[in-house]
Amino acid sequence: MPPLSHILSSCQDGSVELNVRPKLPVPASFYRAMAAGCRPLQSDNFSSPYFLAYDLSQATGKIEMIKKVGSTEIQLKHRASCHCGAVVLELDLPDGIVDPRRCDCSMCRRRGTIVASVPLAGISIVQGKEALRLYQFNTHTAKHYFCAHCGIYTHHQRRSNPAQYGYNVGCLEGVNPFDLGAVPTYDGVNHPADRNHDD
Repeated sequence: MPPLSHILSSCQDGSVELNVRPKLPVPASFYRAMAAGCRPLQSDNFSSPYFLAYDLSQATGKIEMIKKVGSTEIQLKHRASCHCGAVVLELDLPDGIVDPRRCDCSMCRRRGTIVASVPLAGISIVQGKEALRLYQFNTHTAKHYFCAHCGIYTHHQRRSNPAQYGYNVGCLEGVNPFDLGAVPTYDGVNHPADRNHDD
């Protein structure tokens, strides 16, 4: 993948030209990057255009970064917890909630959460590590964590990008995810990493 500075200069003159799979659903950040003059990218370092779209829109400053939800200001280090309070996480959110979304894979359809992502180093378990349980299915690549006491999903290591955790926006202290309004839905049934599975 080209360095970020190269992507930025390429975006500005609209010259980035690489291939993506046709008809693959992509998040709103992808379209914002396109509107900024970028073209779709595909890289061996990523399993889908989603993450190129993320990097492109980040480079052009067009990615959605939410720093306030309702009356709650998103802190640089914001705490999240399960329902019973046994599990408490601290998330590094210097840009706020970045590109919140839903997914329609078999897991996300059932839990119904809005998720956003952080790097693996962006989540610390403050308390309740012993209360976390791991659930895996299908390819057993993604790692879904939930509280053993109340059952709430808190976060997961992503299959599409194992260098990131997805986290449950509804677990953030003071955040009502319904205050976010409409968010994009990713096509998890036709997962870009594996067309025959959802994970």
